Amino acid sequence: MMYAGRFIGGLGTGSVSLLVPMYLSELSPPDIRGFLVGMWEIGGQIASMAGFWANFAVLHTISDSSSGQWMTSLGIQLIPGGLLFLASIFVLPESPRFHVKKFKPKEALKTLVWLRQLPEDHEYIIEELRAMQEQVDRELVQTPSKLRMMRELFWRGNRNRLAIGVVLMLCQNLTWVLPTLSSSVASW
Repeated sequence: MMYAGRFIGGLGTGSVSLLVPMYLSELSPPDIRGFLVGMWEIGGQIASMAGFWANFAVLHTISDSSSGQWMTSLGIQLIPGGLLFLASIFVLPESPRFHVKKFKPKEALKTLVWLRQLPEDHEYIIEELRAMQEQVDRELVQTPSKLRMMRELFWRGNRNRLAIGVVLMLCQNLTWVLPTLSSSVASW
């Protein structure tokens, strides 16, 4: 049961860490896109800290001889995960860029109108939809081969960004899996 819970929790966490920034960047206006994705990352770090302290509290309030300790820790994950799951099904629309890629311009317009809370004929809506259509058209014409995409990873500017991202990810993950950390927390 614990392995199934960890698998489902890990699958959900992994999906959220990939899909939410992508969805957010597709929905947000270009001038605040970076800010919003950065705020999402800060929120994720705050959530990680809250998860640590929740586990710390569970460790000190529930006896480790009962199975309630690990069940509570895993069950706490269900609250934000469940809310996000329900919101993704019942509240959040497909992105306008998705509709443009699927050749559904009316759906894209409808979603943009709902997101921006502006009328259909507003110049901001028309311009944003036009820019999306141009970008999607360019992507369809200039679809790069997989070999070209791999080479682009190692271009001078991209190589540095890739290295920084990989090193940061490794450092972040290594800080959570060191056996000495888990044993020192358990001994508190």
